[in-house]
Amino acid sequence: MDRFWMVLVEGQGVPRYRHLTFEEAKEEAARLLHLPDNRHRPVYILKTVACGYLEQTPVTWKTWTA
Repeated sequence: MDRFWMVLVEGQGVPRYRHLTFEEAKEEAARLLHLPDNRHRPVYILKTVACGYLEQTPVTWKTWTA
C-alpha cells in the first residue's frame, strides 16, 4: 500500500476517498470549502504516516518519512 491523503470536513462524517497525491487532496479540499454547508467549517487534509498489518507475530510496520 502506498501513501495517500484524505480530506475531512469537521462535523461532516468520516472521509472515505483516498487521494493518491497531495495536490488531488488540496483540489478536493478547495471544492468542499466552496459548498454552502462547509463555508464556516475547517477542512483538514490527512496524510498517512504508517500502516500496520499482521503477517505473523509481531505486527509489521511500514513508515514514511516527511
